[in-house]
Amino acid sequence: MVWVLFTLIKVPQLGRTEKLAWEFVFRFRGVLVTVSYEKFGLHAHVDSEGVEDDQAAAALVADLFDRLGRAATIVEKHVLKDLLVEQLNGGFITVANRFHRLRRAYEYFRSRSENPQLVEPKSVEVNRSENGAGLLAPLFAGKIQAFELREASQFDRAAAVNAYMSLLEHLLVFAFAFSDLDPADSKLERFIGSTWRDKWKDVVDVADPEAKRQFDSLIALAEEIRNPASHGGFDRQRSLIYFHIPGLGVVPVQMSSAEPPDHWLLSGSSLSEVPDSAWTTLDHVDAWLESGPLQFVHAWAVEGLDAQFDPVFRGKLREAVKDDDAFEQFLVRCSHESDMTTNMDW
Repeated sequence: MVWVLFTLIKVPQLGRTEKLAWEFVFRFRGVLVTVSYEKFGLHAHVDSEGVEDDQAAAALVADLFDRLGRAATIVEKHVLKDLLVEQLNGGFITVANRFHRLRRAYEYFRSRSENPQLVEPKSVEVNRSENGAGLLAPLFAGKIQAFELREASQFDRAAAVNAYMSLLEHLLVFAFAFSDLDPADSKLERFIGSTWRDKWKDVVDVADPEAKRQFDSLIALAEEIRNPASHGGFDRQRSLIYFHIPGLGVVPVQMSSAEPPDHWLLSGSSLSEVPDSAWTTLDHVDAWLESGPLQFVHAWAVEGLDAQFDPVFRGKLREAVKDDDAFEQFLVRCSHESDMTTNMDW
């Protein structure tokens, strides 16, 4: 936004050089200042002859960026608002790649869920009386700790599933760039804000049996784990709701939804020895993403490249995905160009 503001008011620009993308020079409150975007971020330089000391220079820069921030709000609201919507739905945008960050979040929570011993259990104080009362306390103390570990594992499992679904949505947005969908007709803004199910239906052929199987497995997983954790504990089985039946008492709406006995808690076996269908489901989806119809999208995201939605670049993408070798060459070339840009090796 700094570049946009300075360009709009026609502040002189010095151009770019090695490790520097742009630099503007101007006077602020009578002091010569330059603002530049360099390899390691935004920089401001103040003419030392125009200020008393470093503290005064820092105050000057803080005032400058405070004013720029307020100006940016005005420009976004009154100048760029309509243009931004037009650019978005025309596909003239780039979506930053956050694949690896989202993946790390999923793997972090999954590791904690699979290995809850990493979570320190609460200590349970055991009192033994002289007459032998409380001899069973150590047994129950162990069960209490086991329960606490299992509960912590479930918390992290819900977080892991939620992180994975976020990762999946990120990939599905990238998939739009690889598709034949028209940003204007399909309203890219609407697509980005839609649910993961709607995104899937837009960019994946749900008539494909394997794609449908993965889709259904993710829906089941979301309804079992993600949705209750995100919506106050309420699930499709209405397991939080109880009917008041005269003469009988309070009865669950669906008694068949009761969870099976906790074998791990009773047997004392390691949690890592207990199979979890959530991980099996997500591992199968991972394998499908890497080898199925979204394999090029997945490879692009893994490479760390941003997704461009403009017509020219999408045309190159669609041409490249027609052949494995052509896509690999295109991926390598784009990755090299991205590295050069990131390093500002002009």
